[in-house]
Amino acid sequence: MQLLSVKLDVLENAVFKAKKDLKTIDRFLTVQRGHSATDEANINLNQDFIAGLQDRLNDVVKEARAVKRQRGPVLRTLRKALMKE
Repeated sequence: MQLLSVKLDVLENAVFKAKKDLKTIDRFLTVQRGHSATDEANINLNQDFIAGLQDRLNDVVKEARAVKRQRGPVLRTLRKALMKE
């Protein structure tokens, strides 16, 4: 049970950090677009990078949801075992 809790905490921290990174990159791109409209290639590379980060963030969120779904049955089993004792 502790392992699932730790894994869930790690995933939640990863999601928080990824969202923070995405916000930072988005602000950078906004500033870059405002000052240098001629640098389209750089902007496209950054957008591809953001898309990759969003894909990884989605994977982390899916994993976190899977861990949450696993916690329910584990906790029920532990409660039943404790009730028997």
